[in-house]
Amino acid sequence: MKLDVEYKTGVLWQDCQHREWISLLNKLETAKTNELNERLFDQAVSTLVMYVNQHFALEEEYMRQYAYPEERFHAEEHRLCILRLKDFREKHRTYSHEGFLKIMETMTEWMNSHILENDQKLGAFILKKEQAGSQKSF
Repeated sequence: MKLDVEYKTGVLWQDCQHREWISLLNKLETAKTNELNERLFDQAVSTLVMYVNQHFALEEEYMRQYAYPEERFHAEEHRLCILRLKDFREKHRTYSHEGFLKIMETMTEWMNSHILENDQKLGAFILKKEQAGSQKSF
C-alpha cells in the first residue's frame, strides 16, 4: 500500500502521518511473509495502535484550535476506530492469517472512507484557516 495522491490533504504534517500509517500497514504485510511473523505482527499492531492514537490526538487539537464545525462527528469517528482496534487487539494477541486479513481490511476500509472523505474536508479547512491567519496584519 502507498500514499496515493488522492489520500493527500495538502497539510504537511497530516500527509506525513498518513504516509507513516501506511508504512506501518506495510510492516504488517512484512510480518505476514516473515518467519518471525508472530513477534513482528505483535510489534507492528502495537505500534499502529499507539501511532493512530497520537495521530488522532493531533488532528483533534487542530480541530479545537480552529473551531472545526464537524469536530464532534470527526472525533467520534476517531473514537470508533480506536474501539475497533482495541477489540481487534483483544481477539488477536498473536499472529494468525485471519487476524492479518482482519486488520488489513479494517485499516484499508478506514483509509478509503475516513481519509478520502473526512480528512480531506479537515485538511481543506486547516489550510484555509492557516492561509487566512498568515494574511492578517498586526
